[in-house]
Amino acid sequence: MIGTTRGALMRNAMLAALVIYLALDLTLRPAFDATGLWLAFLGYYVARAGTRAGGLPGLKRAVTG
Repeated sequence: MIGTTRGALMRNAMLAALVIYLALDLTLRPAFDATGLWLAFLGYYVARAGTRAGGLPGLKRAVTG
């Protein structure tokens, strides 16, 4: 996405993933301590991949014409 100048897409995806991570961290860490932190971190990676995958169809349309 960097090479296709999709900076706004990456920024928005990262901000959404950050919000999801913080929500997971605030709910899981008090209940599960360090395990909750790792689960929230895993959720961050899943959210990051999901939000970027959401922008993939538009990127494909822009690249292929």
